[in-house]
Amino acid sequence: EEFVRKKSASQFGSDYLGFLASCGIKLNVDLYADDDLDRVSELVQRTNQLNFSGRKYLRSEILPILVDNEVSKYVLRCADNYGSYGAVGFCIVRFDKDEIRVEDFMLSCRVQGRFIEQALFNHLVNELEGEKPKSLWVNFQPTGRNIPAQQVLESRNFVPCPSGTGLRLALSRHTLECNFISVQSSAAQQER
Repeated sequence: EEFVRKKSASQFGSDYLGFLASCGIKLNVDLYADDDLDRVSELVQRTNQLNFSGRKYLRSEILPILVDNEVSKYVLRCADNYGSYGAVGFCIVRFDKDEIRVEDFMLSCRVQGRFIEQALFNHLVNELEGEKPKSLWVNFQPTGRNIPAQQVLESRNFVPCPSGTGLRLALSRHTLECNFISVQSSAAQQER
């Protein structure tokens, strides 16, 4: 599948976004379920480049978070016209009145450069009912190995917080629209 993707990409030359639009990328943002435990454990232990907080969790450390009702936990699954990438991401999110707080986010390098992060962030912002939050905060902590995660955030206009913790996007000034990715969610609207 990846060979065919690369061959198709070469036909678009320097029009990378045109290639991505032709891929028919579908992102499913699903609430964490118990049968996701093995893949989530793998993502939180092994992800480096697109590990936004830089944290790694042992299975025993992630278990209490997975049962914590104060945070929303999402598993990201991705596919395109060439095939399925499978479960490629995991994130932990808090919804406050004025801000969406992405406390942890790990994404497989299999989908690096596919704008999956942007599609997820856009989904989180637009799925809220009522008044939209003023900002989106991501717990980014540099590790030396997660420079690609930093580049993703900075390319989407996230800026360092004055407190020095994480990066924030002012939603009144910037959009996260990502029209070439179709996002679906089986996650029922949760009470926040």
